Amino acid sequence: MNPSASMISRVAARHLQKIAGGSEILGVQDVAVRLTEVLKSPHKRVVLYYRIEDVLPLALVFCASGAELAGPILEVEFLCDDTYGGRVSASLLTEIGLTARFIHWSSLGARAQDVHQLIRSPAPLGLAVDGHGPYGMVGRSFSRFLKRTGAVAVPLAAGVSSAWHLRIRAPIVLPRHGTRVCVGVGDLVRADSGDEEFRVALQRALDAAGDEVAQALVVERHASHAGAIRS
Repeated sequence: MNPSASMISRVAARHLQKIAGGSEILGVQDVAVRLTEVLKSPHKRVVLYYRIEDVLPLALVFCASGAELAGPILEVEFLCDDTYGGRVSASLLTEIGLTARFIHWSSLGARAQDVHQLIRSPAPLGLAVDGHGPYGMVGRSFSRFLKRTGAVAVPLAAGVSSAWHLRIRAPIVLPRHGTRVCVGVGDLVRADSGDEEFRVALQRALDAAGDEVAQALVVERHASHAGAIRS
């Protein structure tokens, strides 16, 4: 592990754990129920997917929710590649008690072997779909991987009311103390259409989950503002 990557992930994990108690988490009960249902259903494989900018807000949700979300999430293996950013993510996941699984990026041969092993493994997976850009977009390599595994894809999204927005090789959203966090699960997407139609469906489901989370934060902000005026 690159020492600087380990240090960054340790600092980020401690920050999230420190602010978890003072953060208001919205939607976690619904997410826990939905994920439990999906992971217990008789699908061949379940893959949770999300944007890279949602990684830290999602990690904060896990830190703050405790046992409520631990059941379904602890079953998931989160894929991280062997780039610098991937190693930071893997170390962060380990720090907060989740399972990270490496996949090679720099070696095509090693990556092909990794993908072959992943296809044969029944474990549910989680991964950011835009780690190498274009950010916010579902890549064709991800949709092809899902088609090969026959997996059911489940989009996750998280938004925060207060955060630092950074760009360190990729867009990073670092939640602030006292932030309100909303988390949501989108519609399941099955790999039963053509390649491009499937990729578009994945993108549409991810965008819809993000829009729903953003709208929930707006509604909550207006409700809090109205309550403050009445008091």
